[in-house]
Amino acid sequence: MSKRLQLHEFFFGGFLLVMSLWLLAVRGPAEPFAWLFIGQFAVAIALIAWSSRAPDSVVRWRCRLLFYALAMNLSYFGLRYAIPAVHPRSFDPELARADVALLGAPVGILLRPLARPWLTDILSFCYFLFYPWLLWGWARFGFRDVAVLRRLCAGTFTIYGIGLLGYALVPAGGPHFFPELAATLGPELEGGFMTQLQARIVADGCIRVDAFPSLHCACSAFLLWFEWHHARRWFWVMLAPCVGLWFSTMYLRYHYLVDVLAGFALAAATIVTVRLWEKSNRTS
Repeated sequence: MSKRLQLHEFFFGGFLLVMSLWLLAVRGPAEPFAWLFIGQFAVAIALIAWSSRAPDSVVRWRCRLLFYALAMNLSYFGLRYAIPAVHPRSFDPELARADVALLGAPVGILLRPLARPWLTDILSFCYFLFYPWLLWGWARFGFRDVAVLRRLCAGTFTIYGIGLLGYALVPAGGPHFFPELAATLGPELEGGFMTQLQARIVADGCIRVDAFPSLHCACSAFLLWFEWHHARRWFWVMLAPCVGLWFSTMYLRYHYLVDVLAGFALAAATIVTVRLWEKSNRTS
């Protein structure tokens, strides 16, 4: 197996390094969340060195690759406290104005006439489905061919490395958490059990600085591309729910249109980069 750095190690490692240096520069070494990112960066470097000593060890490669699933989650929740420490302003006003420039009005207002309890339940399910789909992907591919796992990691964690840095550079809560806009969106969306469950998950788990870009859209678009190449049956199973997921991000008032467009652009750029990276590995 190649001893070269993997694509996502550049991008997610770069994110960890930027956040570490940013927190140290603004808050100093007493900032505990600086050490969260420094610690993860150090572990990533140690795993690269460890696996490089035995490049044919499948176990070492899996540890090196799957570490980023843990790092992604630690980083995501750490940003809830790290971003206000270094970049406390909200970009919700600018993102809302971008929607107005594109559509003539915020997308949440334009979609308000479509609101129906049954539709809200369906789209809440589609939005929620992203989490088990991502976990199921790791369960299916995490212990199969390491080359396939490397491709999954290359795309997924490149997207997360760039996307999480996007949260730090353009922190925004989305229409649902932007009071000036939320007040114009009308009553809360009504629905049944699925709507209530999804609303509770967002209320408890959302870090409220994670609107731009939409990683729900970026990562799901990459996963759909990945399923097409490695599990064609699952591509067809997930196609309709995935389209529903993309629409739900705006219908449920979690994202602006510009967030969704940025998410698709990130997915497209990542797919192209993954393919170029794989081609360069084959020819080197």
